[in-house]
Amino acid sequence: MFCYAIINDFELRRKQKFLRNKRLFKKFYDTCKLHEANHSEDYYYQIRDLDRKKTAYAKLTMYEKAARCVYLNKACFNGLYRVNGKGQFNVPSGKYEKIKCFDEENIQALHKYFHKRKPVILNKNFAEAVKTAKTGDLVYFDPPYDVVGEQSFTSYTTGGFNKKEQERIATLIRKNIADIITYELKNPNLGFVTISEVKVSSDFSYAKVYVSFILEKDIKPGLEVLEHSKGFIRSSLAKKMDTRRIPELSFVLDDGYKKEERITELLKK
Repeated sequence: MFCYAIINDFELRRKQKFLRNKRLFKKFYDTCKLHEANHSEDYYYQIRDLDRKKTAYAKLTMYEKAARCVYLNKACFNGLYRVNGKGQFNVPSGKYEKIKCFDEENIQALHKYFHKRKPVILNKNFAEAVKTAKTGDLVYFDPPYDVVGEQSFTSYTTGGFNKKEQERIATLIRKNIADIITYELKNPNLGFVTISEVKVSSDFSYAKVYVSFILEKDIKPGLEVLEHSKGFIRSSLAKKMDTRRIPELSFVLDDGYKKEERITELLKK
């Protein structure tokens, strides 16, 4: 159990009051149970379409909106959270005969934790949210899938989560790997190495780490050290990131510096 926590999540800001306040939690809990009892295909779309009726949706209390969000997430296709450009929930029904909004033991434990510990709830860009993280902190990223086409199921918010955001996560991974190599990997044969870039596959299963060395004599032994140590590096990365999946690592020489040297030599001539 964490004594202090910072959570960065758009929808959790809406639910936090009902996880902390006993009276509101009871109303939130009962409303979720009502959704479970009334669940059907028609009922799902009736509840889903409430945000398309501005007047009716505006009359809902915050705990009713939170319970609606939980119900839709459990009853929709594949447990997705996705909205269109107008901010309207647009995931189709999962066609489940019965649904359960939450695990009883888990929701009670969450209520107790939020009421007692009062974690900080943020609604920021993910990079801003981890700026205060330090050595020893557990950081968990839960990114959506990469964009593979215009019709991809990736519109989690009205602003979307595009290719650029995925690249920024890769940048954070690069920073963590650089820290591991600098401060945790103790091997004199490594030489002076720089992580120039990390390219992550769309499903986060594979990462190609581009490295460069100051001295050419360090290239071969340095790459051998990294190849031999990639299990340790991946394990350390898992402790720092704790994402749903830590990518398999492959270290390759970034030969960009050689091209720069050749250009420099040609310019000198």
